[in-house]
Amino acid sequence: MDTFWIWTVLALILVAGYAAFVWRRSRGRDRFRARLTVLFLAFALVPSALTIFILSNILSRSVEALFLPSVEPALNEALETLRGQVLQEDRRWIRAFCRRGLEATQQDSLLVWLALYQDGWTVTRGDSASAAAFLRRHRVTPAAADSFRQNLRFRTGLVRVFGFRDPAGNVWLACRRYPEPTVQVLDDLQETLRAYGTLALLREGVVRQQLIWGFGAALVLLLALAAVLAARTVSRSVAEPVAQLSRAMSRVSAGDLSTRVPVRGNDEIANLARTFNSMIEEIRLSRERLAQAERVAAWREVARQVSHEMRNALSPTQLTLHRLRRRVSDDTRRAEQIRELISSAERQLGMLTRMAEAFSQLARMPEPDFQQVEANRLVRDVVLLFEAQSHRVRFDLRLDGSDPKIHADPDRLRQVLNNVLRNAVEASGERGEITVQTLVDSAHGTLTILVRDRGSGMDAETLRRVFKPYFSTKPSGTGLGLFIAKRIVEEHGGEIQVQSEVGKGTTVVIRLPFVAPKSVETPGS
Repeated sequence: MDTFWIWTVLALILVAGYAAFVWRRSRGRDRFRARLTVLFLAFALVPSALTIFILSNILSRSVEALFLPSVEPALNEALETLRGQVLQEDRRWIRAFCRRGLEATQQDSLLVWLALYQDGWTVTRGDSASAAAFLRRHRVTPAAADSFRQNLRFRTGLVRVFGFRDPAGNVWLACRRYPEPTVQVLDDLQETLRAYGTLALLREGVVRQQLIWGFGAALVLLLALAAVLAARTVSRSVAEPVAQLSRAMSRVSAGDLSTRVPVRGNDEIANLARTFNSMIEEIRLSRERLAQAERVAAWREVARQVSHEMRNALSPTQLTLHRLRRRVSDDTRRAEQIRELISSAERQLGMLTRMAEAFSQLARMPEPDFQQVEANRLVRDVVLLFEAQSHRVRFDLRLDGSDPKIHADPDRLRQVLNNVLRNAVEASGERGEITVQTLVDSAHGTLTILVRDRGSGMDAETLRRVFKPYFSTKPSGTGLGLFIAKRIVEEHGGEIQVQSEVGKGTTVVIRLPFVAPKSVETPGS
């Protein structure tokens, strides 16, 4: 027991030293991990050491109680009793033989052979071959036959050979088998005595040398090492994700919304990391939407003021040009030149008027009036209108066969399609082809409208700025068509994308939900 306590105290000292080292090294950075390590060591080692002590004590007492002093003498006494019974049986057999002679052996099933000495041994009953082999090997003399007794194992089983003299003075040797039950009991007793003797020697070594307590101490030491390794592994697996979350929250609080926490596994900490990443993504999108809303609100205010000022300036100018045209005399030598200048000024004023109208439209966009709309019919109507106006462009109309209905504002959707198709017609050139297609995605509950032209396409820089307000690649463009279309689609809870490649054309993808949301947060709302 002393050995056990010495090694146990040593193991506890080593573990306590390691825990102190981990706690000191953390210095406030990873105190959570240090606490986990210390608590794991305490809860893993202290109960285990007490359990090992109790088991070692119970096992030691059991070993001592197993070998009672009276067990071995009792086994020896049982063995001697059995041998005495066999000896008495042999004596009864000899008395019966002395009375009846060879007649007593006729029905003796246990007799193997019987030999008489007459100037040599003569086998009178039984297996003469085994008798001859025995007599050659042992060479029993008549003088020694009276006291001869020996147990042997033949192929037929355990036998005993003993000598005796009959009343006539003849010397005999008899070989008889032990009965099978007696042989079994005799073998069991001898085997038990040998095993008991071996265990007794082992018990002396175990008890005297305190092997059980030494094994318990070694087990405590190994358990301490295993507890240290397990504490490091478990504390790292639990504390490291928490530390990553803490560091990520610090970066987010500093304004870095691109921070993400790696997700490993599918436990509670992994779910916490996923929730954190989703939350940060929502915050980032909300900030982007808020910034976009602020920019659009500013643009709308600027558009309202610009439209107002431009209208105030354009109206008198157009009226003045109109009066000037009327007063120019037909016989004036420069009348034709003046009329051309006036027409040119009117064209420029018309372009400015259209720009002022676009600004005004942006500034006063009303709330959408949602209702059930037959999407295929609305798309067909807009395409037919453009077919009538643009004879040089061929339209390929591919409508979904399910005749989808969506919850939308039909006038606003027509405005979106007008802006998109107008750009496609202008990009297609002479004898161009435009594909207009509707697709239904029942799994996601959305309708997709594709408008594809085979024009010159756009480069990456143009594609990046295509939805920016007042950005246009056309000399007479206002740069508000796609910007307004994007706002209308977002008001319907959908999205609009532009895919383009230089020399191959442009595809505009509009996705709209079947059921518009009751309240959609859109830029500028």
